[in-house]
Amino acid sequence: MSGLPGPAFYDDDARFAAYWATRDRPDNPNDTLEQPMLRALVGDIRERRILDLGCGAATFGHYALAHGAQTYVGVDASANMIAAAMTTLAGTSGQVEHAGIETW
Repeated sequence: MSGLPGPAFYDDDARFAAYWATRDRPDNPNDTLEQPMLRALVGDIRERRILDLGCGAATFGHYALAHGAQTYVGVDASANMIAAAMTTLAGTSGQVEHAGIETW
């Protein structure tokens, strides 16, 4: 696939399963550290067009759209993360693309 440098880190099924197990915990680092910091740094996102390089499971995309972002496009090199992002964004106008960030 064009734009992908090689097997993505989270496309190793055992690695992805281990990572996802940590995401299911209520005290996971993404929800307790990363998301609050990112939201504080970004500020008001109403009417913003968001491009999220290395979007992972698109948790920020779901938040952004729910809080008034005009559009959201997530990009990730991992097919496993793109599948997770599609689930996260189901029922929203958010989009995801399977590509390496180098192409952006």
